Amino acid sequence: GGLSDEILSGTVKYIGANQGGIYVVNDDDGQDIFMEMTACYAWDRKKYLDKKIYKGEGAIGEVWAEGLGLYMQNVPSDYVNITSGLGEAPPRYIYILPLVSNEMVCGVMEFALFKGLGEHQKIFLEKLSEVIASTISHAKTAQRTEGLLRRTRYDAEQMKAQEEVMLQGMEELQAAQEAMKRKQKELEIANEKLEQNGKALKMAAESARQRELEIIGQYQQVQIITQQEMEKKMQELEKSDKCSLE
Repeated sequence: GGLSDEILSGTVKYIGANQGGIYVVNDDDGQDIFMEMTACYAWDRKKYLDKKIYKGEGAIGEVWAEGLGLYMQNVPSDYVNITSGLGEAPPRYIYILPLVSNEMVCGVMEFALFKGLGEHQKIFLEKLSEVIASTISHAKTAQRTEGLLRRTRYDAEQMKAQEEVMLQGMEELQAAQEAMKRKQKELEIANEKLEQNGKALKMAAESARQRELEIIGQYQQVQIITQQEMEKKMQELEKSDKCSLE
């Protein structure tokens, strides 16, 4: 970012370099870990911005893999060109040093120079690399912490949403259970009424049967009395006929 560019610019000027770059390890995807340029001075940023450098790949990848600084003299002409008012020319010296924090390489600094570095400049760069490495490490930790916090907040919101859905479901279930209880109560009342009506019908049927039996009994009794009276009348008539013949 801007701060990295400012630090790099000041460092390049302080050590008398012509170009500089900072590369940081990108381990967001555990399956694809690489270094990418995050700051540069006098380099074509667009050329390196999307470039991925893997461990052991080229001079930067080698420093990453070994965790040791690399000081190159008589740099090959195709390594990099330094642009100045006089045109393009290859640097004579390249100095690459790892950014180490907690015994882990988290990045690399690279400088291209026309002239060599003095011992005090190398010591300065080593001290500076420790500060930058610590800053990068803390920034990554803060970034991970922020990511965890975001994830925690997201999970909490998801859980809250799920709880609300569950609560709504429980309320709906409770309402359905209450409705079912009401229906069950209504059904019990209807069954009681049917049972009462059944008992009433049974009593009415028994009463009707009893009445029917009473009527049949009365009818039979009347028939018996009538028959007896008729027999009595017949006997009287027979007696009357005998008397008249005598």
